Amino acid sequence: MGLYLLTKSKLGMIGKFNHKLGLALVNSAPYLMKIITVVGIVVMFLVGGGILSDSIHFFNEYIIHLSQIISSTTPSTVWLAKLSEQLVPLIFKGILGLLAGGFILIFIWLIKRAKHSF
Repeated sequence: MGLYLLTKSKLGMIGKFNHKLGLALVNSAPYLMKIITVVGIVVMFLVGGGILSDSIHFFNEYIIHLSQIISSTTPSTVWLAKLSEQLVPLIFKGILGLLAGGFILIFIWLIKRAKHSF
């Protein structure tokens, strides 16, 4: 879209605005791609951890119990207690997804290493 705005901009106030907007979009594209990459990786770990925690009953019960403990120990501020009820499961699922991804990475590395040794 940015390149389109750059090539199709015409004279006048709207044309100058379209040119500047197109230039800003083209110049910001590499940074936007880096942000999308990082956010996408974090979301994949969260989804993986969510799938594991929902599939394994122990993890799901542990998350609920841990969330209740932390929300009961937070100050009497209602919004802070509700925020901790939402953040604790999210953080735990992210850590679980990160650990599962690490174990899979180590497993694949060991298989490749064993494959090359024979």
